[in-house]
Amino acid sequence: MQNSLITMRGISSTLTFAFLFVVSIAYAQPSSDLSSAKARKCYAKCLIQDQYETVKEQVLKAKATTKLVVKSAKYKTLTEQVLSKILTIQSK
Repeated sequence: MQNSLITMRGISSTLTFAFLFVVSIAYAQPSSDLSSAKARKCYAKCLIQDQYETVKEQVLKAKATTKLVVKSAKYKTLTEQVLSKILTIQSK
């Protein structure tokens, strides 16, 4: 009796698997409306509509960098009067 139950469970599991496999193959087949089909291309009928979502996000374009700029010196000519000797007056 024990062996027959195990065998029945195995057969039942195998038949269930085979049934589900056949149903999934039949459901995945495209419809017969393939008039514009081309050879060596994959065609499938989508049963779910496309869903789109607009998302705003900040994306780093470039990493922060530093730049060394060498500028030439600028010169300016100044004219100034400098006291070179103090005038001293001596009394007699």
